[in-house]
Amino acid sequence: MTAAQYPQVFSAGRIGDVPLKNRAIVAPMTRTSATVDGRATPIMVDYYAEFARNGWGLVIVEATYIDKRYSQGYNNQPGIADDTQRDAWQPVVDACHRAGTL
Repeated sequence: MTAAQYPQVFSAGRIGDVPLKNRAIVAPMTRTSATVDGRATPIMVDYYAEFARNGWGLVIVEATYIDKRYSQGYNNQPGIADDTQRDAWQPVVDACHRAGTL
């Protein structure tokens, strides 16, 4: 896929007040690559950073559970239910941002 073939996809866009360098967006996925206790892993950092390095305008990560009692849907699903899980996402966010992708 090239900018010449798909000029709209590769032109700048917005979602609300958030500017995007292009309209190529990685959709959320289910990957089961977190730790047993729901922390993001180095494998996840590499996986999402690869999309960012390849120029995607926005990377939406996988489904995360928001509480430890009711919302975890499968084993090795990442969570954001406590500070430890939240903090484990920081390397993923930092890697994507370093590559210029939200």
